[in-house]
Amino acid sequence: MFEWLFKYPREAYERGALVFTGDLGLLWWLVAAGLLALSIVLARRLSGWPWSKRVVIHGLQVAAVAVLLGLLAGPALQVERLAPLANTVALLVDTSRSMALPDRTGDSTRIARAQRLLDARLTGEVQTATFRFDEQLRPGADELMAGGGQTRLIEALETLVGSYDDAALAAVVVLTDGARTAGDVDDFSALQAAGVPIHTVGLGATTVAEDVEVVGVSLPDRPPPDADVTARGTIRHAKTTRTDVRVRVREGESVRAQAVVTLDPRVPESVHEVSFSSGDVGVKEITVELEGTGADPVPGNDARQLLLAVEPTAHRVLYLEGEPRWEFKFIRRALFQDEAVELRTWLRTTARKTYRQGVDSADELADGFPATLEALYEYDTVILGSLPASALDDGQHEWLETFV
Repeated sequence: MFEWLFKYPREAYERGALVFTGDLGLLWWLVAAGLLALSIVLARRLSGWPWSKRVVIHGLQVAAVAVLLGLLAGPALQVERLAPLANTVALLVDTSRSMALPDRTGDSTRIARAQRLLDARLTGEVQTATFRFDEQLRPGADELMAGGGQTRLIEALETLVGSYDDAALAAVVVLTDGARTAGDVDDFSALQAAGVPIHTVGLGATTVAEDVEVVGVSLPDRPPPDADVTARGTIRHAKTTRTDVRVRVREGESVRAQAVVTLDPRVPESVHEVSFSSGDVGVKEITVELEGTGADPVPGNDARQLLLAVEPTAHRVLYLEGEPRWEFKFIRRALFQDEAVELRTWLRTTARKTYRQGVDSADELADGFPATLEALYEYDTVILGSLPASALDDGQHEWLETFV
């Protein structure tokens, strides 16, 4: 009905702008003259009529004159469209390793589906340019291989937009699964300044049934030799029927520790810990992995590798407490039992009495806070407990800010 009344579909009016092709200056003079003449004629002929009827008739006459003059103005719908073969649409395909995972339907990979979409690319009025990207942007996408370690999406888009003139690049279409994305994905300032529209085509499912993944692993920083080290890993699983999985910690081919953890089907992401010995001094490559099983459709995300630097010195902690509290007792007990921590404590017991523990000399921590910035830098962590800000002077506040 809309197109029958107004000749063009609603989408054309939403994208276009209404313009007039006639002489608008002359038309404004005709409108003014017509309304003045119409008012004079109606005032004479309808002088004996009631005001309500005179207003209705005058309004109808004005509307008829406005429609007539509007048609004389030559209204037209102006819609922007691409000039034939004068603009380029860039097609970017993600080639990171996650694109080798099964597609949503499960009968093909995501990179294969992207290849099929490229084969059916736009033709006719626009010319296309294909690119592939993972850690960097590269031209061409004839033979797609999913082997990149990361998806640096923003950097690839900025490189692409910077290599084209604003008028030559009509749009960018990105085919990606959104996984393994690295870099600052929230900084769109350069892309917004370019004004080039960017469209995304999502590939693959957001979750894979029965997949169990090691999302991330953290290790202590610089533990001493032969100390107990805890690997804290986050495991994500989607609708898995497996409740128990085995977690292994390896150094090379040697298994340092292993444990069976229980996964709650109602909790898609959980944190688990496995402890092992740090061993000798040196840098070690530690692998935290899930025991391989044929039930996992994506075995490539079952492990994480990271480095563990074992140093002969322990992690030095300075703990300053302004008054006797239960917190001081339990925090000190917990840190003192950790072989990877070398603890120094200073406690103000009364207004004129303090108590130090773990110090090497009578001068160390005599005034509480270290006397020099160099002495402060001998520690790795500083804990302040129930200590008022006035306990430190301005210089010590600046030292603490610099230290942090």
